[in-house]
Amino acid sequence: MNKEILNSEILSVTNKNNIDQACVRVNLNTQYSILNTSAFICLLLLPLLLFSSCGKETFFDEMVEIPAHRWSHTDMIQFKVDVKDTVNNYDFFVNIRHTKSYGYSNLFVFLHTIAPDGRKMTDTLEFPMADPEGNYVGDVSGGLVLNRIIVKKQTRFPKSGTYTFVVEQAMREKELEEITDVGLTIVNTSK
Repeated sequence: MNKEILNSEILSVTNKNNIDQACVRVNLNTQYSILNTSAFICLLLLPLLLFSSCGKETFFDEMVEIPAHRWSHTDMIQFKVDVKDTVNNYDFFVNIRHTKSYGYSNLFVFLHTIAPDGRKMTDTLEFPMADPEGNYVGDVSGGLVLNRIIVKKQTRFPKSGTYTFVVEQAMREKELEEITDVGLTIVNTSK
């Protein structure tokens, strides 16, 4: 409420009834103003609460497109990740996007990890791509299916430096059709 309007209302009061009515109007306007301010502050804070990451923050996220949707056993999908933090825990995901024409219910891959000191480690991973009834596992959007499969949980990087992660298809087929993208996501679970 404008101060000039408030003052003119109070000045125009001539008797006790008018004073009581003016005080009630001022009181209601003050309460209304406080409610508006509180609602405004809540509306400002709501996006902060909604968009806070509930303790998880994506540290690395990259997808590599597979040319012509044919992943050869000689095509190594490589990700270089610069790491400075050796204190916090991370979850590691391999992301596989394929068409609905993918012909298998699973996918085998080798995940090669090369540490900054040159130490190498290889994991053989099997990813379910469909359930026993033939329904795709993952997020289906149009003609594509995205599988985000966790491969390591609550893991710390032992040393800082550049890590190289290489994803290699390990199916019996020399050329695996209908794989459109391969990705790596690393999520900081300590924040």
